Order: sequence, then structure tokens, then C-alpha cells
Amino acid sequence: MASTDKTTKYSHPVLLASDRHRQYLAMYDPSQAALQVRQYRQTYAAAIKQSERLEKQLEQQMKGGKRITQAQLFRLEQYQRLEQQLRVAGNKYARYSYVDAKAEWERGLEDGGRHALDLVKSYFPDDEDAQEAIGIGWNMVNTDLLEVAAGMFAEGEALQEKIEQFYSVQVADQALGRIATGLALGQNPNVVGRELQKTLGWGLQQSLTLARTAHLYAYREAQRANFVANNDVVGGWIWKSAADKRTCISCWAMHGTHHLNDEVLNDHHNGRCMMIPILAGPLGLNNPVVEPGETIFNRLSYEDQKDIMGAARHQLWITRKVKFSDMVGSHENEVWGPMRVPTPVYKLLGKDRPIPPGTLKQQLHNVAMGKQSVKPTQGGDQTLDYSTAHGASVREKLLKNKKVLKANADYEAASQRKDQAAAVYREKSDALWKSYDESKAVREKYSYESPQYQAILKRQEALRKEMFAASDEVDVAASLMKKAERKRQREGWKLIPTYDKKDQMGLEITYATSMNASYKNPNPTKATVKRMESARDWLRSRLKVRFDDDHQVANVRIEKNTTGRAFSYGGHQGAISVAKGEDMDVIVHEFTHNMEGTRGLEYARKRQRFYNNRTANYEIESFYDLEGYGPRDEWCIKDKFYSSYAGRLYTDPKNPSRLTEPIRAYANEGYPEVAKSNEVITMGVQALYNDPLKFAQSDAEYFDFIVSWMGGEL
Repeated sequence: MASTDKTTKYSHPVLLASDRHRQYLAMYDPSQAALQVRQYRQTYAAAIKQSERLEKQLEQQMKGGKRITQAQLFRLEQYQRLEQQLRVAGNKYARYSYVDAKAEWERGLEDGGRHALDLVKSYFPDDEDAQEAIGIGWNMVNTDLLEVAAGMFAEGEALQEKIEQFYSVQVADQALGRIATGLALGQNPNVVGRELQKTLGWGLQQSLTLARTAHLYAYREAQRANFVANNDVVGGWIWKSAADKRTCISCWAMHGTHHLNDEVLNDHHNGRCMMIPILAGPLGLNNPVVEPGETIFNRLSYEDQKDIMGAARHQLWITRKVKFSDMVGSHENEVWGPMRVPTPVYKLLGKDRPIPPGTLKQQLHNVAMGKQSVKPTQGGDQTLDYSTAHGASVREKLLKNKKVLKANADYEAASQRKDQAAAVYREKSDALWKSYDESKAVREKYSYESPQYQAILKRQEALRKEMFAASDEVDVAASLMKKAERKRQREGWKLIPTYDKKDQMGLEITYATSMNASYKNPNPTKATVKRMESARDWLRSRLKVRFDDDHQVANVRIEKNTTGRAFSYGGHQGAISVAKGEDMDVIVHEFTHNMEGTRGLEYARKRQRFYNNRTANYEIESFYDLEGYGPRDEWCIKDKFYSSYAGRLYTDPKNPSRLTEPIRAYANEGYPEVAKSNEVITMGVQALYNDPLKFAQSDAEYFDFIVSWMGGEL
């Protein structure tokens, strides 16, 4: 592909310096990656040898075409040794990966601070006196003072725990799970080595990505911190991408945009985008002109544009159904915070996509969901054998309750106030940047001390004050919104029926001895106990027992979680795994998983019928395609659920008869049709916990079903 416009990319010295810095960052990668690969191979060498021993043992066991069951596999000595080797190696490599990421972070802080000064100096390539003056007056930020660095790599903090959990648990579990699945499907013993290599390759890639992202994130934050510390010299920065065929469409759209120093260049993993400082005051007369990404993109060939955007996005763009700026999406990363990513096609469309009748996808969907017995109509499936009248009556009361509506009105007023303040902020920000451009023309005609130029400087100072005042107003309004939202939630809770203890479903909790293993006290903290008991009490007080429930009481064990993703297993006698400080709605969600089993098979069937009816005309999609992130092997049917996760599908579309998750209680009893959707109830209860009014207003059918389920009135 042809390079971008050279007058924009290479003529200005600061852009030249930025390209040198990008090359420096890229040149360091191969050597560092090679060290990681070598360490990774050495760490897992024993596990790979053990997998070869397991293959030989399996060959002996499977002679003559015999199959081996998972139970037999788990009892094999060589399998147990492989599991032990994987977990030992995972723990060992996790420590290396953490130390390596921390080193990359510290290197990024040093490089970023040094390059920030170098970029400003590069404005004056032929003026050594100016460079010396800038260096003397430059306030270089001490990297130890960057708060984000202090927390990110503190002992026992989130990142360290996630790395440990990833290698010692996730990588090992995925490798062992793939091996067990392959053998259960009748594959040869060499599936052991093949699947192990695949999983270890995935683990290595994650390690390389972590180190690279740690370096780049720290690099950009150190640059920005130095810009903020020298705001009398640097007034802001310009987003500059590589603008080549490897550049994602989100970064193309951000290319050339102007930002204040308090804004973060929140690029995606492995991002190559750079910050170009904009000099303030009279120094800004020589600021570079960076062409907008869209302007450069328009000069590319049709084929190159399509390759970068992807066929679907490109079609929407050339037919003017979306704007170029719409290509910028955002993903909330649990470690790095908000990250810019290309907007998924699904979100660009803004609506669910029906499946054309008679297509292969429609047939696949019907087979996977067992929908042949369900005949949905325009008005819903009239054959459903349950009633949601109980939930509907609760919803009617909720929508008319004066206290709930008052709290909602307060929320809307605060939201409008926030939007107005944000609009003022944007208006003053745009005016300030326009004023910077005007000052260049005035400076060409008048001196710095002239009344004309001083008037512009006063105008800029007034605009900055107005911007800061608007920013403060946004914060005040946001606080009022949060207060009103909490009030609306609490008043809404009061209208969800609660039951006397004798009529409640039982939900008892215990704590694993390793719950807080990373703390000095092996027992759960008071804060942990309080959160768990609060979530338990909220849920069980609203679950009414029925005489035909399979189980009257659920006994749930609370376990420590370091993966960053809570989960539940084992049904009414199982456990939930939650991280320190987990959100209350997530805890309620996981408890609900355990409580579902108490309702019995008939209620599971009703749940599946509700799911089938809601999703009858929509296609199976992966979360990655829907949201632009997440695992590619997790599937759902979006429907009009408030969250795509409510439509989570626990089957593999490529093999509809095989469940992809170990939630097989009913499937093992001969009822696989009720094990295919397992998030409908949990996500509904979570929505009810978060905001009953919002849930009732946005999806009345779903609300009625959930409240009826909780009251045992379906």
C-alpha cells in the first residue's frame, strides 16, 4: 500500500522525531520477545515431556480401537503428573511474566519521559540555544510519583493476581480440557501433544501482549504526565497513528485529532499510536498540521480501504450509513481501563439482524436450540405453558410508584444538567483551539506585547477558566445522578415482593479456608462477609419456596478468585468464586446460578421455552463479533436482551449436540434441551437488582418472567 502523504508525515521535525521514536520502540521488541520465548520453553519443557509419556500410556490403553472415558483418563498416573507439571510450570512462569511486565513498565516510564522532552526540543532542530533553554526549564516528572505505576505492580494487586491465575489455572485447565474433549470424541492419543502445543502457544502470545502493552501504556502515560507538568510549554497533543495497512480503522479515525493534556491516549493492545505535543502560547506558531485520518484514508485505493475496514464496515461507510468517526469504539479492560477498539459491525448497524428464512444459519440455529417444537408468532409463542401475570402486576405498581418516579425525575434532571455542562465544556474547548489557530495569524502581524495579541491571550485564559468551571459542573451533576440512581434502586427494591423466612428458599453460605490466602488472616475479612451476606439476604428474601421444588436449601461455598471473572459451579451444593471487592450485582448473579437448581426440571424447561421464544428469529453470534472483545468460542443469541450475555448459548454451533460448559446436570439425566441457555435467569435477576425501574421500562416481558420466577408463580 502506498504510504501516507509525505508532506504531512515527514516535513515537520516533531513528526520526524515521532517516527524515530516509534521505530525505536519497534526495534526493541524482537530481542525482548526472544527472551520471553526462551524462558517460556524452558519453563514448560518438563510438561511437554510429560505429555509424551501420557501419549504412550494412552496408546497402550486404547489398543484395538478402544475408547477411554474421561473418568479413566483422570485416573491415569501420567495424566495426573501432567496436570501437576502444568500447574507448577504455570506458577513459575507467572512470576517471570509479572517481573518482565513490571520491567517493561519501568522501561516505558523512562522512555516516555525522555522522549517527551525530545519531542519538544525537536521543534527547534537548528536552534541549540532554544533546545538548551527548554531543557533547563523542563520539569521532568519523577517516574516514582506516577500513581498508576505504584498501584499497578504493588504486591498482591489485581495485575499480579490475574497473571498467577491465568498461567496456573486457566492455561492448565484449557490444555487439560482440550485433551479430555478430544479423547472423548474418539481422537488419537496424539491429540495430547497437539492440543497442549495450541494452548501453550496461546499462553505465550498473552505473555508477549502483556509485556508489550505494559511498556506502551507506561510510555504514553509518562509522556502525558510530563506534558501536564509543563503545561506552560505544552498546551495539548495530537493523536498520530502509523497510518498504514497494519493500522486498525479506529486508529485511522483518531489520527490527527487534538486533545488536552488531561486526556489519555487509550490505544488498544500492542497499539503503535503516538502523542505529538502542541506548544502553547507564542511557541505554538510552529505547531505541525497533521491531516485528519479520514482525509488520508480517502486517498487510498478501494482495495486497501476494504482490507483495513473489513468488508461489512466498508460497505456501511461508502453507502454513507455511518460516519468515519463512528469507527471508533471503546472497550473497558479490567487492567488497563478504557481502550480504543474498532466499533463492531453489530453496533454500527444499531439493531439486531434477522436471519433470512431457509438459510444454513437458520437451520443450524433450529438444530442447536431444539426449536422444532416451538412455533413463535409475531405476537409471541401462544403455546407457552406458563403465566407471568404475577410479574406483570408487580411491574404495574412499580411504574406508578410516586417515590420511584420522583427519584427517576431527579436522575433525569441531573443527567440533563450534566449533558448541558458537557456541551459547554466542548464548546469552550473548541473555541480555545480555534483561538490558538487565530493567534498564529495575529502573531505574524503583531508582536507578542501588542494589544491585539495580548487580547487573544486574555481571551484564551477566560476560555480555560470557563472550561474548568464546566468540568466542575459535570462532576457535581454526576454526583447527583449517582445519588438519585441509588434512591431509585432502593425504592424499586421495596416493590419486589419479599417473603417470610418460612416461605423463603434457603441459601446458606460457608467460606473456603483459602478464601483470603493472600492475606495474613486466612479467614474472610469482615468486609467480604458483609458483602456476601448482604447479597445472600437480598436474594433469598425474594425467592419463594414451592412444594415441588427439587431442593429447599442451597449450601454455597465462597471461594477466592484471581481471574477477574467471577463464576459459579456445582449447583445448589456448589460454590461461587469471586474476586476481592467484587460488585454486589455480580455476587447476586452468581448466587442465582446456584439457586436455579433448587427449582427443578420443570422450571428449567420453562426457562428454555422463554429463551427459545425470545430468540426464534435471531442468529447465533460470538461475543467477539458482537462486542469486539472476549473469547471467540463463547456464543449467544442477542435478541433484544439488555445485555448480549443474557442470550449466552451453552452449546457449540459447530457441534450442536455437545455442551461447551460443564453445566450438564440435566443433560446427563437425558434432558439436554434445558441445558443450552443458562444466563437468562441470572442476568434478569442481576438487572432487577441493579435498577428495577429501568429493567421494567426497557423489557417488560423479561421483567415479568423474572419476577414470576422468583415468586414461584410461573
